[in-house]
Amino acid sequence: MAEKKSFWASIPGIVTGLAALVTGLATLSTFVLTAHHGGSGNSPASATSPSVSAAPSPTGTATPGPTPTDSGSLPDTATPGTTTGPVPQGSAPSPAASGLANLTATPTSLNLGTAAMGHTSAPATVTITNPGPTPATLDGVAVNGANAATFNITGSTCGTGAKLAAGQTCTVTLTFTPASPAVTNASLVVSYRPDPGSNVTIPLTGTGSLL
Repeated sequence: MAEKKSFWASIPGIVTGLAALVTGLATLSTFVLTAHHGGSGNSPASATSPSVSAAPSPTGTATPGPTPTDSGSLPDTATPGTTTGPVPQGSAPSPAASGLANLTATPTSLNLGTAAMGHTSAPATVTITNPGPTPATLDGVAVNGANAATFNITGSTCGTGAKLAAGQTCTVTLTFTPASPAVTNASLVVSYRPDPGSNVTIPLTGTGSLL
C-alpha cells in the first residue's frame, strides 16, 4: 500500500513538467519565426521587384527582301528577254526607201514557144522597168545557161551604159532556134548599178520539134 501512494503522489509533478516543456517549445517557435523575418513583419513577397519594360514593337509590316540563291548571290530580278537600253525607233529601210533602184521585168519569165530544129521562133520581148526612186545605170544584157546558144538577143535598148531614170523602161527582144527536139531552158540577165552585182534574171523556155 505504501508504493501505490508514492506513484499517485508523483503525478502532479509530471504534469507540471510537461506543461513547462510545452511552454518552452512555444516560446522557442516564436523566437525562430521572428528571427527568420528580421523582425520587420514583412513577407519576402512584399518586396518590390525590379520591373522590366518591354521594348516597343516596330509599327508597320516589313516587306521581305529577295531570298539569296544557293551560291550566296541575290537572284536576278530582270525579266528575261528585256533590255535596259534605249529602244531603237523605226525599222531598217527597204531598198527603195534607202535610195536604191530595184529594176523589175515584164513578163517575169518568157516562153518563146515551139520551133522546128534549125528554124527560128517568132521574136518575143522583155520590158525592164526602173520603179525608182533613183536612176539606174545598166551594166550589160546577156543570156546564161547550158543552152544559152539557142536563144539570141536580136534587139535591145538596155545596152551597157544605158541609164534608166525612175519610171523609165527599156526592152530586150529575143528569138529561139532549137538544136534538138526537146524543151530548152536558159536565163536572160540584166545587170545594173548603183548596187554592184545587182541584176534582174528572167527564165527563158523554148521547145524544139522535128518539123
